[in-house]
Amino acid sequence: MAGREDVFQQAMNMGHSAAWDQQWDRAASFYRQALEEFPDHLGALTNLGLALYELKEYPNALRCYLRANQLSPNDPLPVEKLAQIYEKLGKPEHAQAAAMQAAEMQLKNRDVQKAIDNWKFVTRLNPDHQKAHMRLALVYERMGNKEEAVAEILIIASLFQQANQIDRALQAVNYALQLMPSSTQALDALAALKERKPLPRPGRLKQQAPPPDLQQTPQLEAPAEETALKAELDPISEARQRALSDLANLLFENHEAQKTGQTPRKGIQAITRGSEARAPEQTDPQRLVYYLSQLIELQSRGETSLAARELERAIEIGLDHPAAFFDLGLLHYENGRMESALRMLQHAVHHPDYALGARFLAARILFQLGKTKEAAVQFMKSLSLADAAVVPQAQARELLQIYDPIVESLTQIADQTYHKKVCENIAELLNRNDWRTQLARAREQLSSRAHDGEIIPLADMITESRSSLVVEALARIHELAQAGHQRSAMEEAFHALQYAPTYLPLHALMGDILLEQNQVPEAVEKYTAVAKSYSSRGEARRAVEYYRKIIEIAPHDFTARRNLISQLIATGQAEEAVREQINLAELYYSQADLEMARKTLAEAMRVSQLHHLDPALAVQILHRLADISMQSLDWRRALEAYEQICMLKPDEEKARFSLVTINFHLGQEAKALSEMDNYINYLNRQGQQDRIVTFLENLVNEAPGMTTVRRRLAEFYRQMGRTAEAIAQLDEIGEILLRRGDKAGAIQAIEAILALKPANSGQYLQLLGQIRQGMSLKDSP
Repeated sequence: MAGREDVFQQAMNMGHSAAWDQQWDRAASFYRQALEEFPDHLGALTNLGLALYELKEYPNALRCYLRANQLSPNDPLPVEKLAQIYEKLGKPEHAQAAAMQAAEMQLKNRDVQKAIDNWKFVTRLNPDHQKAHMRLALVYERMGNKEEAVAEILIIASLFQQANQIDRALQAVNYALQLMPSSTQALDALAALKERKPLPRPGRLKQQAPPPDLQQTPQLEAPAEETALKAELDPISEARQRALSDLANLLFENHEAQKTGQTPRKGIQAITRGSEARAPEQTDPQRLVYYLSQLIELQSRGETSLAARELERAIEIGLDHPAAFFDLGLLHYENGRMESALRMLQHAVHHPDYALGARFLAARILFQLGKTKEAAVQFMKSLSLADAAVVPQAQARELLQIYDPIVESLTQIADQTYHKKVCENIAELLNRNDWRTQLARAREQLSSRAHDGEIIPLADMITESRSSLVVEALARIHELAQAGHQRSAMEEAFHALQYAPTYLPLHALMGDILLEQNQVPEAVEKYTAVAKSYSSRGEARRAVEYYRKIIEIAPHDFTARRNLISQLIATGQAEEAVREQINLAELYYSQADLEMARKTLAEAMRVSQLHHLDPALAVQILHRLADISMQSLDWRRALEAYEQICMLKPDEEKARFSLVTINFHLGQEAKALSEMDNYINYLNRQGQQDRIVTFLENLVNEAPGMTTVRRRLAEFYRQMGRTAEAIAQLDEIGEILLRRGDKAGAIQAIEAILALKPANSGQYLQLLGQIRQGMSLKDSP
């Protein structure tokens, strides 16, 4: 029944009069009378909230402003008041969340000073609130207030230092110096960082306990009240806030790299497309910084069309970040460019931070375009993500799998009215600030229907369709399989396929049943189909799981191993891919297929180099390549592999050893000695003389006839005072040379022995005389 306008207006006038006289109890009474006529009147709610606030009835004031916020979600004033009330209630985290939300709302309304006041409120409650300081610094810089901007940036540097992010602290201080090169505080901060001294910490406000009468607030009836400000925003606004924050943070990075000309480890160049779209040197970080600065400034003023153009320019020169794609999609949507918005959102839907917001916005756009079926699919995917966000993490993945047949069934239903109902129901559930609370409440109702830990999707409350039959069928299949009734479970699975023939978890479950029945080839075939389907959908990580499962039950399945490697590379798991390539090469080797083993290892080496993996992995690959080449008697390839190993790891003794011995075997004595001396010089520089001796001893044992190596070993023995061992080596050299008929060389060896003054020098002198006499007789006519 409509309220009485005259009674309402009179009560409001009386309330205003009492409030003017600061008679807050009378004012509250009159405002309550007004609300009896029109319970959701925004002005009456906020005025009653103010009167209750002045009366220090904070919990009741809180309810008024929460309701006002629900009625007018874009009005920053109720949210600002909520922040103040939460502070009074001793709930600083809620107060900070509300003030941050109010600041963004004021900024959107182009009231920069009020936004600043809210951020200052946050930093007063929590001096370590990095995001608030970043927003203040950015706004001060845009306003030309360089001193205030520098002060905030130095606080950010201090927070980075506390988090042990020294590189980012240095970047922040250097950025402050770019704004104000003569800033004493910034120069002092730079000196402190270089000397590893702590930067001044921002002052912390002592948190006061709420008044005794407020320490317990049982009158806060609805649990949604505390969640409303924790969730803060609907999914799209929440994603926008995150995107703006991510894009703003980029402005504080990369400045030191611009100054020195080095490639930054983090920052703007780290999130550009690089070689996938253009050469890295073509990306201009300074232009990216400029475009992002313009974007944030224009967007804060509500100039969405110009803001979109600046973000487009940033993306055109290489910016590749989900925050940019989501924000541009939203800007296009606000500018009425629906198709362009959808294209941008496709780049953001796979990132966990933006998936929900991007899919929900895409669903709304599709619905507005009249594409009801496509919209229903996107709405349902949005619900799946939102639903998974409110359950324990351990259950989230299983819940997402349950949604697969639900989404699949939507694509098979032709009823447009049904699709429209799905869209409207999900939009109503999610398009609100307290969507998390609403979902949590709905899930509590579902729990009464669940049994034995069963997870029921919220979609069951949105639409009761054939998808629910599949969910029930899955439960029956699991029950039958666990009871050992494999054939009945398989029959149930085939029956369920008619509801969702492309639902992959159902096919995977059929593979499990086949495996339980020891039908390994059939199970492999089913798992392979599942893996290929996931791959074609772009879900490479899920494909990886099933290829690994195939390899576990069929280790000699070469095709599965090759597909696994491809999927690992596709998901950016290059190191895992290389390890799998090594395993595949070993499998080829065990089958005596040395050529395929070599090709597989060569490909592993290429991937390792392309992705700049740990050199130790490359060394492992090269050793295996060298072993295969040695077994094939392909000495040249073996030499190439060992040479690469020595470049990657100079102290790799096995490779050095092999280089020397192979060159000797090939008759390349000069090359062998050069490699040996290179390694000896390297060990000398490292002060590892003991390793030199071991290396030479191993060489001598491997090739006893290499007299040059024995001479090097004898010399090192002599230098170390191991005279007897030096003499033994020289003696062996003399014997070898005499057998070869090299008497001149043998004489040199004996003379070297005599120089060491052995105890049996007489015997060596006698031998020396015999050799010389023999040479004289040979030379006489």
